[in-house]
Amino acid sequence: MPARIMNRLYVQQIDRRSAPNAGKRLPMLSEIDLQLLDALQVNPRASWTLIGRVLEIDPVTAARRWARLRENGLAWVSVAFGPHEAGQLCVVVVEVECERGASAAVAAAMARWNSALTVQYTAGRQDLWALLVTADFPTMSQLLLVGLPELEGVARSRSYFVTRLFEATGRWRLHVLGPGQVRRLREAYPERSSEGARPFGATDRAMFRELSTDGRRTHAEVGETLGVSARTVQRRLNALMSRREVAFRCDVARGLVGWPSSAVIWLNVPEDRLDEAGRVLGRRSEVRTCLAIADERNLMLSIGLRQISDLHGHIVQILHDVPYARILDRNIVLRQEKLYGRILDATGRAVEAVPIDPWADQV
Repeated sequence: MPARIMNRLYVQQIDRRSAPNAGKRLPMLSEIDLQLLDALQVNPRASWTLIGRVLEIDPVTAARRWARLRENGLAWVSVAFGPHEAGQLCVVVVEVECERGASAAVAAAMARWNSALTVQYTAGRQDLWALLVTADFPTMSQLLLVGLPELEGVARSRSYFVTRLFEATGRWRLHVLGPGQVRRLREAYPERSSEGARPFGATDRAMFRELSTDGRRTHAEVGETLGVSARTVQRRLNALMSRREVAFRCDVARGLVGWPSSAVIWLNVPEDRLDEAGRVLGRRSEVRTCLAIADERNLMLSIGLRQISDLHGHIVQILHDVPYARILDRNIVLRQEKLYGRILDATGRAVEAVPIDPWADQV
């Protein structure tokens, strides 16, 4: 792939000890671990002091338990684009058919792109499904017209531009905390600002890249890397969060918490009801992603499954919620190669971080 097309590669090994775990059965989580993960799903950057008070445990214990989960690739915190910033970027869904026996190599190559948010293997007509993001249309066009076709093993691909992002950072939670605990955690989140979104500056982009490797890095740690003060990082990050230009997400090895499977569902919705359908379906607890697409299949959902047989029930409920929609296709996800900047092993553990950087190598 030409240098201009291949994104700069930022790769961080999560923990060398995680490699021997690949393929092994996932461990059982304690009740405290589940509470800790739920707390971080509510507020991924909450201080250990606050988490300790909410969970009624020592903050040092909370931090130590999190370090163990993260070092073993069982859970991690990432920075994500909020709806405002996502609307300024170019986002595309790609379906890829591979030559026989080439799926693993193609998935591994795509997962190393800094423009790849998610790469997964699917059952059905296509072998791979990916979500790509670049800073602008020319860069995305070049990636789709030159970069992707030049990958060895790609037989053909189809791309669909995302016209609206209804749900990308996920409302899915473990739901083990009580309402009072959730309220205390949410109160610590920066207040929503009425100020309009602004373009990302150079410092904002650098912060995003740094937080892609670990969304819980402190202001001081990020500032030291970027050569700015911790106060500057705190001020700029709080502004981005309050304007909902960035958000944070706590992901878990899905099989660890009883959601080992997922599916992609493609719908056709009347154009004048597309926004309504996106908002309604985006609120469903099993929905991970909800996107409006420039295609006859103009609404796409990614949903979590406890077991494959649950898919039919979810589809029935979706059609109950939006009876004017038609289901045009559905695909079971066989395995996730990459999930929002993390390369995963066969059990869903994170083994490497390949930060999201849509601004790399702009055309």
